Amino acid sequence: MWAADDTKSVLVRKSELAKRIQLLPPLRNIMVIDDNAQDARHVAVVLQMLLGAALTVTSHRYLAKAVSELQRSMPDLIILDDHIPPMDRAETSLKALKRFGFSGPFIIMTGMLDRTRRLELDKLGPIGLIHKDDLDSFSLSEVLTRLVKD
Repeated sequence: MWAADDTKSVLVRKSELAKRIQLLPPLRNIMVIDDNAQDARHVAVVLQMLLGAALTVTSHRYLAKAVSELQRSMPDLIILDDHIPPMDRAETSLKALKRFGFSGPFIIMTGMLDRTRRLELDKLGPIGLIHKDDLDSFSLSEVLTRLVKD
């Protein structure tokens, strides 16, 4: 059961995050790469709720399609699923994205985030790791605000 103090601290934290979101550098185009269309739609809705309807969110189920899109339009941020069947994991996906010119910030989301995998993914330099079960406006705000220059 949540105590009143817990609820208050959550509300204070949400308010702080909402203020910091306003300080983000311009994010006009975000690419989501996820083989699960429902997860990609969920991310897109949360992003547009946080950053506004003017935001363009493109989603791709396959890495090859995402790489092809990079040649037409470079995103400001990529949100990448850790495992895209049949064999792409974040390590190989990022190599391909970088080979085709992406050098911006990225977030990795995953359905399987144990301690070992977290350490492996941290080495790739994402601005954040989010477990898919925890993906909501609060967790995404926390990660996005890491782009704010203090």
